[in-house]
Amino acid sequence: MPGGGDGAARAGPAGLLGLHTRNSAAYKGLYALLMKRGGRDFRTSETIDAKAYTADSIDIRHIFPQKWCSTNGINSAFANCIVNKTAIDGLTWGYIGASAPRKYLAAVEPEFR
Repeated sequence: MPGGGDGAARAGPAGLLGLHTRNSAAYKGLYALLMKRGGRDFRTSETIDAKAYTADSIDIRHIFPQKWCSTNGINSAFANCIVNKTAIDGLTWGYIGASAPRKYLAAVEPEFR
C-alpha cells in the first residue's frame, strides 16, 4: 500500500490517529499545508511561514505533553499521533512544560490582548 506503515494510506479522521512519524510524507504534507494556508501561532496569532518557522524556533510539538498524557493514563499511540501535535514556537513551549492546555493557555492568554 502506498505510504504504508504510518497510517498515511488510510482515509479519514481515523487515518490521522495512525500518523506518528514526523519524517513521513503525509506528516510533512499536513504541516506544509498548514503553513501554506496561513496557519497561525496560537500565542501570538502571527502567520507561520518559512521565515517565522526558522526565526521563532517553531517545531512540531505535543499539545498535551507526553508526560501529562502518561500521568493521566493516555495511551502513547494517541499521545504521539499527529492529532496531538501542532506547530509551536520555542517561547510558547516554555510555558507548556508538562501541563495540560487548560493550564498553559491561561499563562499564554494575556499575550493575546
